[in-house]
Amino acid sequence: MPIGTTDSYDASSQIPDRVTGAYSLARLGPSQEAQHTHVTDVEILSASELIESAQYDPPLHEECRFGHNAFVRGHTSHRFGDGPPLYVDLERDSIKFSEDEIETSVDIDSIIWTTKVFRCKGSVGIYITPPFQTKPGIFKHNHTYVDITIPQSEEDANSPGGRTEWLSKRFPMSAIPHTSIGRISSASSTLNLYIAFPRMIHQHPVNGRRITLMPKEVLDIFWDRVLLPSIGDCTDVSWAPYLKHTLEEARYKARGRDGRKGGWGPPKIIPLSNDDFGDVQDRMEARIRDGEGELSMYGSLFFILEGKGIKLLTKDGQRGRFSGPEEALHQNLSDLDWSYMMDRRHGELLLDVGISFTPRSSDIPVVGVWRLDALEASFGAGGYKRGEIHHHNMLSRYGALQAEMQQERSQQTHIAFRSTYNLYYEAIRTNNNQANFASDSDAYKLSPSYMAECFDIMKVIDGCKDKTYGVRDEYRVSGHAARIMLDNIERKVGYLYFIHS
Repeated sequence: MPIGTTDSYDASSQIPDRVTGAYSLARLGPSQEAQHTHVTDVEILSASELIESAQYDPPLHEECRFGHNAFVRGHTSHRFGDGPPLYVDLERDSIKFSEDEIETSVDIDSIIWTTKVFRCKGSVGIYITPPFQTKPGIFKHNHTYVDITIPQSEEDANSPGGRTEWLSKRFPMSAIPHTSIGRISSASSTLNLYIAFPRMIHQHPVNGRRITLMPKEVLDIFWDRVLLPSIGDCTDVSWAPYLKHTLEEARYKARGRDGRKGGWGPPKIIPLSNDDFGDVQDRMEARIRDGEGELSMYGSLFFILEGKGIKLLTKDGQRGRFSGPEEALHQNLSDLDWSYMMDRRHGELLLDVGISFTPRSSDIPVVGVWRLDALEASFGAGGYKRGEIHHHNMLSRYGALQAEMQQERSQQTHIAFRSTYNLYYEAIRTNNNQANFASDSDAYKLSPSYMAECFDIMKVIDGCKDKTYGVRDEYRVSGHAARIMLDNIERKVGYLYFIHS
């Protein structure tokens, strides 16, 4: 990835001078006759040499002094005691691949569409009761923002001169109170539909954090006085026996055999066509208006459609079945009105366009890693913010990098966010992308649950030895920018290096 680096940049030189001693002691800078230091108290090893230095791999419950020294203390081991500290140089195990030996794969991984008036080509399933949630649907920052119009103050509205302008403020999407109202499902994917209420934006009075999880009582009022009556107003009389006109009726019919109300599963849905749900949206707005002060907190609502983990639906046009990821997306998610979604007058569509680099290594599996110095140079040249670095284990020069685009530049390029990471992460990635391992106290005590967790993850990792893992570069961009990227991204591919597994 030469973008942003200097002409003298040597990708294979990943060991700092303070370790090798290859720096000049001259006061006026380096010269041919200058003295250099000779570092003898550090031993540089490759990853394979580090593994061999442990000498043997005992069972998990037995102590391994050599392995403990190498992987925990960072020291080499000798027969009569500890050796010098070690420094790992992954470049010693590197394998160079030509451009022809690198397989590039392009896909669309997720969609986020924000709109005031929701519209689709198929049907949308609307929940007849509020879903049980312990956290909001968008519970962490997804690097998307919404400009919220701030009403005039009473003083500005009544001041002489007739000021009519309203200010706007940029809020992260995850900071706006919202709840799941329905979904669009198919055999291959599920898209979640959220409804957001910007008038409820507020902070905790003590810690100042945004409160986005809506209370049950607030949701009950919306379903009982706004959503369910609006559905009843917009359906035919033949639908009446199947509809629940009140929340109390819907919850009574959702009881289990033991009489308990609700449950952890998703609530029952009622399918509505695009025309019917359009009428429901108009009736919801009218009911909120007629409710005046009692329902005004639900005003200015908008919808968020989110679809995650759809890369296999679009990867390389499903292996050539379609002309590309865009056509595969349109055909596999045919219930969505893509021309309406692409029109920015109706809202903002964001797509995650990703490109994966995987070497064709027939002899031995390999693992690709990003060099962080080259990544930081590339992000800096692109105008991104500082971002967040995720180091590859304890290695300081390899890992992943994520960063948002600067606001002014984002408005010009339509790029909101960039994420680069190593695909070996998929080996242990959970379905909800949350870390789940034994507690520190269990590890300290070597409890049975900790040992069982270690054995389980060892089986998973052992099964990955025969797989090749590449690297991935992903961009969150607008719909129009995604179309341009998909047409040009494969031509930007260069040479990459992959580290021997």
